[in-house]
Amino acid sequence: MNNIAAVSGERRYRKREEKTKERYIDSVNALESLSADKDLFCGAVVNPFKYTPEESYMQYYKLMKKIRCGAQFISVQAGWDMKKLQEVRWFLEVLPETVAAWFERRGHRFSPGAQ
Repeated sequence: MNNIAAVSGERRYRKREEKTKERYIDSVNALESLSADKDLFCGAVVNPFKYTPEESYMQYYKLMKKIRCGAQFISVQAGWDMKKLQEVRWFLEVLPETVAAWFERRGHRFSPGAQ
C-alpha cells in the first residue's frame, strides 16, 4: 500500500457509564503519524458542502491543518453543488498565501508537508 487518504467522521461521545476504551483517531492526527513514513503518499478529504459560515470555516480550517500535517493530495467528497465545488477550487488556488498568512498570524511558520 503506497497511497492512503486519512478520513474521519464526527467523534462519538460516549455516556459516562460506558466502560469500553475509545478507539477514535482524528484524520489530522492520523496524517501526523502517517506522514513520517516517506514511502506513503498521504492525502486527505474535504467536504465543501456546508452552508453556514461557521460550518464552512471549520471545513477549510481542518483542510489547512491536514495540509500542514503532511497531506500530499486532497480529495473532495461527492456532491452536486457546483458552486461549492468551485469555492473549494478557488480556496485551493489561493491556499499557499492564505495558509501562510494564517499560520504566521499565530506565530508559526508554514511550509506545506513539513514535519
